[in-house]
Amino acid sequence: MLSVWLLLLIMLASLTAREAIEADTVMSAVAVAPASILGAFVGKYLFRRAPVTWFRSFAYGVLVIIGISMLLI
Repeated sequence: MLSVWLLLLIMLASLTAREAIEADTVMSAVAVAPASILGAFVGKYLFRRAPVTWFRSFAYGVLVIIGISMLLI
């Protein structure tokens, strides 16, 4: 996890230095971040509690909904 975070920070610094990040992108990231963090915690909790078959179906359903919503935005 640490290596992924480090890579993300380096990429963010590089994009910022090249002025490749626009204000709209930052605002979208700020809007999406809380839901993403909450979803990670809920997924972690459900993965420990729910049966594997149920969790897999639920996770696939959520991914399909996210994919469709991203196509519509």
